[in-house]
Amino acid sequence: MSINDNFRYYYDRKTILLNIFFPITYINQEIMSKLLKAAVIGATTLLAAGQAYAQPGSRVCGWFATNQMGNFAFVYESREKDVSDKQQCNGFIDAIAGTIVGMNPADPKLDQQTKAKLTMLKSMTWQKVGHGTKCESLGEKFVDDGKYKSKDMCDNMGAKGKGYFVSTTMQGGKKVTVYTQN
Repeated sequence: MSINDNFRYYYDRKTILLNIFFPITYINQEIMSKLLKAAVIGATTLLAAGQAYAQPGSRVCGWFATNQMGNFAFVYESREKDVSDKQQCNGFIDAIAGTIVGMNPADPKLDQQTKAKLTMLKSMTWQKVGHGTKCESLGEKFVDDGKYKSKDMCDNMGAKGKGYFVSTTMQGGKKVTVYTQN
């Protein structure tokens, strides 16, 4: 089963990415976990995992989007010195892209609220975050008024086999960032 087939399977079983544009209390953690887990499995099975190195060599890759509600990203942390870094990132990027493209907001099995959310998701312009992107470059978009004051988003993530959905939205007049790990 290819990476894209794997994501379509998850989409057919449950609607993926239903609530990513709403406060974290409304995000279905099980769906997000399955999406990220499948993406990470696809990325890491492309080849044998390399060695993990210290935090200074961390980089992120994946997808980033923004809209009137906030900033959103699907990211994978890799190690710059790992020889499989580029292949792991490309696998993750392709898997997430396949999921976004494969979503069908017109599916008659979906309720109206879900259709509206998927339509909004597909209408967003997602920017590819290529391998080798410094954690601080993307991380500055996820600094909030609470515990995430550092631009180094990799400090809040774990490398090698872990994907994250990260969002920063306004809640109660404050920026709130949430990291959801697979």
